[in-house]
Amino acid sequence: HVPIGGVEERRIPGSGGPIPIRIYTPRDVPARPLPALVYYHGGGFALGGFESYDAVCRALCNASGCVTIAVDYRLAPEHRFPAAIDDAEAALAWVAAHAEELAIDMRRIAVAGDSAGGTLAAVLAQRPKRGNFEVAFQLLIYPMATMASRPRTARWPVVGKLVYLATIDVVRRAYFPG
Repeated sequence: HVPIGGVEERRIPGSGGPIPIRIYTPRDVPARPLPALVYYHGGGFALGGFESYDAVCRALCNASGCVTIAVDYRLAPEHRFPAAIDDAEAALAWVAAHAEELAIDMRRIAVAGDSAGGTLAAVLAQRPKRGNFEVAFQLLIYPMATMASRPRTARWPVVGKLVYLATIDVVRRAYFPG
């Protein structure tokens, strides 16, 4: 494990039941309140979780100097659209509401994620301002920006050289009903 200032796991309220989160505190914290980075893992809305993204969250936490909050949102096919978005938004709202307790600056809360998590972060960054809180920054790592259709050319066999088109079809069917 990458050394870090601290790690704490909690379960916060969500519309579909408790949402597990993991709070990473950076090493060598200069002063508080710190900025926060709410991280949503990838995995096509069907795979992934704390353990598969622990190293990423630790590295982001230390490199950014942000308190990093990883969200273990509900996964498909058991939990279809919009379950992941509902959990992602509930976690972001919880972080903002508990900014003082977490010693973070509510004006500097960012969202981040890769693949499906990048999609969740992008969706949340586009939502309107919530009371006295809005997303300050978004870090999108190869997000799925559309699930509407396949590319027009058959010569495009991979997306970002990571995800085959057949995988995207499986994800689309597992997460999005109809």
